[in-house]
Amino acid sequence: MSLVGRTFDAIRIDALLGSGGMGEVYQGFDTRLERRVAVKALNDRTRFSAESKARLNREAKVLSRLGHPAICQIHDWLETPDGDLLVLEFVDGVTLREFLRTEPMSWPELLHVVRAVASALQAAHRERVVHRDLKPDNIMIGREQSVKVLDFGIARIADLHAATVVAAPQPSMSLEEAEALATERLPVTAEVLVRPDAGTSEHPVLTDWTSELTEHGVVLGTRRYMSPEQAQGREVQGSSDIYSLGVLLQECLGQIKPKVAEAELPPNLSLLIETMQRVDPTRRPSAAEVVQAIDQALAWPQIRARERVQRRIQAWAAVLLVAVTLVVAYFAWQASVERAKAQIRQAQAEKMIGFMLGDLRTRLSKVGKIDLLQGVNERAEEYFAAIPADELSEAELGARVQSLLQVADVAKEQGQLPAASRAAERALSLATDLLARSPEDPLYQINLAAAQEWQAFLLLDQMSNLTEAEQLFEQSARLRQQALLHQASPPTVRNDLASSYNNLGSVRYALGKLPEARADLTKAVSIWDEMLRDDPGNRDIQSTRAGALGWLSSIELALGLWSAGTVTRLTQVETLRQLYQADPDDALIREDLAVALRYLAELTVQFGALPEAQAHWQEARTLTRAALDNEPASVDLQRLMATIDLSEGEGLGLRGRFLDAEPRLLAARDRLTDMLIAQPDNTDLQWLRARARIGLVQAYAERRDADGFAIEERAARDGLMPLLKVEAQAADARRGLYELGLRRAAFDQASGAELAGDTALKLADEFRTEPGTTDLSGLRLEYLRYTLRGEQPAAAALADQLRAIGDQWSLLQSVPPR
Repeated sequence: MSLVGRTFDAIRIDALLGSGGMGEVYQGFDTRLERRVAVKALNDRTRFSAESKARLNREAKVLSRLGHPAICQIHDWLETPDGDLLVLEFVDGVTLREFLRTEPMSWPELLHVVRAVASALQAAHRERVVHRDLKPDNIMIGREQSVKVLDFGIARIADLHAATVVAAPQPSMSLEEAEALATERLPVTAEVLVRPDAGTSEHPVLTDWTSELTEHGVVLGTRRYMSPEQAQGREVQGSSDIYSLGVLLQECLGQIKPKVAEAELPPNLSLLIETMQRVDPTRRPSAAEVVQAIDQALAWPQIRARERVQRRIQAWAAVLLVAVTLVVAYFAWQASVERAKAQIRQAQAEKMIGFMLGDLRTRLSKVGKIDLLQGVNERAEEYFAAIPADELSEAELGARVQSLLQVADVAKEQGQLPAASRAAERALSLATDLLARSPEDPLYQINLAAAQEWQAFLLLDQMSNLTEAEQLFEQSARLRQQALLHQASPPTVRNDLASSYNNLGSVRYALGKLPEARADLTKAVSIWDEMLRDDPGNRDIQSTRAGALGWLSSIELALGLWSAGTVTRLTQVETLRQLYQADPDDALIREDLAVALRYLAELTVQFGALPEAQAHWQEARTLTRAALDNEPASVDLQRLMATIDLSEGEGLGLRGRFLDAEPRLLAARDRLTDMLIAQPDNTDLQWLRARARIGLVQAYAERRDADGFAIEERAARDGLMPLLKVEAQAADARRGLYELGLRRAAFDQASGAELAGDTALKLADEFRTEPGTTDLSGLRLEYLRYTLRGEQPAAAALADQLRAIGDQWSLLQSVPPR
């Protein structure tokens, strides 16, 4: 009997979607929470017992707490006279089986799907939740090929129910039969990976994906994807899901379009499938190891292309390295014994060094082979030592300064900071002496400016003396300004001067000198604007200017210049978007645009413009996902994706959309947790994960989930306390602990525990810092504190202040980018 048109509790049944072994599936609408849901109407044969319902409730809570983006959530179940109804998350899409039948899918796209499933299994297995019926019909492909795994936990509950129905459960097959089931699968060869349709009736292939459910004994599942131990009716672990996923991957590879040859598939893929389908469950990889292996497979095309380029460059570099070593060694010897005869050869040697440390260095750096220049750096230092500076002409001294800066640059990139410092200090000393000989020479002014700037960068990298770095950048800008007045100055000096102001503004921002920093960055942008009027198509200037606009926007907002800061950020985004549209393959521009969009989203949501913010987050996520497709192992891109999810989760929470915020915050938390496994001492990642947990604390508080609240609160606090001892994160950690205390106080007060709330509020005040008048996040926490303390007049005044700031957004909608 159809349920369409009927209402059960708050669930309205709208349409029949399909039917299966356990019952019918409908599209419904939750009128209480105003969201679409899927409703599985279980037939009489699969009605749940009290024990089954209790277990389902526990596993549903676990899955909800995981909040993995690839796991379809169980919202509720309803008992009705017509049968039990499971209320599930609605997934707008088609099954993997249907998708492969109708849409072309390349092998990397398929691996992304399987990776998402493996990631979901990893999260579930960590909580001892096993799927037990993994198959293409239980995997949904949504928009933008998003992935959802259906029926998590339901197969196990159905198993338990079957156990209560069957009087004397027995294994459905013998060990020999179970092993035969495993070994009857097609051997994992190139022929199977590429052409599974060559199978026989004894070896069914993907084109016949009929469900093979069995209820012999207590075994439920789909026979084709069932592990030997599950087929036997034994208790199964997460390794059983891995077996099923291996069978699924093997079959699906035969359905991808266009067909591919064996040599075009990653070499580790065949071995992965074999290990996933081992008869012994203890010898199968874990879900985390499957994810890692798929990441390696996805990176294989880039690795293969990179290796080809590296082989060519390495061969070229090896020849040049030998040549330059011989040339430099020969001329160094000549210089020490016969100075007059070595003049011409000396110029040739320094030109060769300049090429090796300049042009070739740039090419080697792109393929990660900068270490090949180690010998050149060492020979260059020996060569410079063999010819004392006091024997050089002014022109030779100028060339020496430039070469030393190149030596320093290469050493720094190789991680050899002592060698880099030594070369940079020597360059600074020589450039200072050279300018003392001819104070008005613009080329010598430029040389000294470059040496000062390089020394300042070294100080910034070491975070040793920001004030000295500021002085060096200031001197560099002054020298380049003087050089610009000379007609003989090179055309690059204008761009160098803009860079000096940009660098000076950045370090002053770090020092808290906001008005001065804004003035410096405004000068830099003005110079680049002038240059773009002469050369409007110069991408290098456009991208550098866009970076400066990002700094400038942050400074203007910190100064409370909301209109100016917003317009500047909009201008940055528009510039980067135009650059990206002109060259979508520019990975650096794509990443810069994603970062800028995230900042713009955070800004717009502060003003209450949530739809605009969500559009920016979505665009940033799409760009980052495309970059991750090319570089799945990139730590920077993984971090960027985590910060986008975190940013959107916090923004949705700020606007009271906690149900929507929770999945984003969970995704950020889990991605950051995975990254911290590889980088456990990374305090930046620790702080970001703590932020995600603080957001979850607020979300759980809003829906009165005391268990979830306590778990995330404790984990966030444990993560923040060590950061109090880290200078770069100490202030953020104090703010985080202050917010946690306020959230605990609010939760206790709402629960009627007034005394506990007062205690939490006092503990929170230990970490309180007076917020500035432009600190929106800090002001919102102050509003919460006033409310908790019952100081309504102060809370009302602060609310008016925040509302006035938010009202400015409507005035900005008609303002074009600068």
